[in-house]
Amino acid sequence: MRNRTAALMVAGLVAAVTLALGTGVASAQYPTPPTIQTVTQNGFNFTFRATGFQPGSNVTWSYSTSGSGGGASAVVRAATGSLGSSVADASGVATLTATLPSSLSGAVTVTASGVNPDGAPISVSTVVTVGASSGGGSAGTTSGSGSDSGLAFTGSNTSSVLLRAGVLALVLGAAAVFLARRKSSSDLA
Repeated sequence: MRNRTAALMVAGLVAAVTLALGTGVASAQYPTPPTIQTVTQNGFNFTFRATGFQPGSNVTWSYSTSGSGGGASAVVRAATGSLGSSVADASGVATLTATLPSSLSGAVTVTASGVNPDGAPISVSTVVTVGASSGGGSAGTTSGSGSDSGLAFTGSNTSSVLLRAGVLALVLGAAAVFLARRKSSSDLA
């Protein structure tokens, strides 16, 4: 009986050590959300900086306006267009210096589109305000927003290692119980 208890204690100790070494606290590591900001503005000339892109990837830039009615004599139509492209640097930052068409006035949405470090598509936008065609622009609104389909990384990929360690602990425990029973049956004979 004493050997069986010792064998069970050893098997339990091995299992407890395996679990203690293999478990840890999961902490969420959220991807940095993409951002865009207006760095400089001089009339219709702007410099934009967007973050959250895959380093070395191509980022396309575009603009759009919503358009508004101005009564029977003046109607401003929605406008869209391309501003060009840039390549994200080693930190995933894409920068573009561009001139918005002088025919635009009011709120203009500037969008940068590309892929995030995981390869998923993302786009990030900001709204700038430009003046009438004769007046030039005003300070851009730097509140940017973006979308990223990345999920938080909440742990490690050590499940296969833990599974192997658990199976090993189970086999060692079963072997200890088997040897203890075998020794106890030989002591009785």
